[in-house]
Amino acid sequence: MAHHDHLTDLPNRALLARHRQDEAQRHDSRPLPGPRSFPTRQDMFGHQMGNALLRQVADRLRASVREHDAVAGLGGDEFVIVQT
Repeated sequence: MAHHDHLTDLPNRALLARHRQDEAQRHDSRPLPGPRSFPTRQDMFGHQMGNALLRQVADRLRASVREHDAVAGLGGDEFVIVQT
C-alpha cells in the first residue's frame, strides 16, 4: 500500500515518479513536468459523495487507457495518465 492510493487503489505519486523516471531513462529523455490538479469536488458534494466520485473517476480512467499506460492517483483529487 506504500505505492498505492488507499481510496482508489491507483498507483500514488511515489510510484508515478518512479515510473516517469524509468520511462525517461528508457527513452533517453527527461520526464515531463508534473500533473496539474482539477478542482476539488468534495467541497461541493460532501465527503461521502466526493469519495464515490473519485472512485468512479479512477475506474473510468483505468478503463480508458491501454494496458501498458499508467494511471496514478496523486492524492486527494489529483490523477495523472502516462501514455508510453
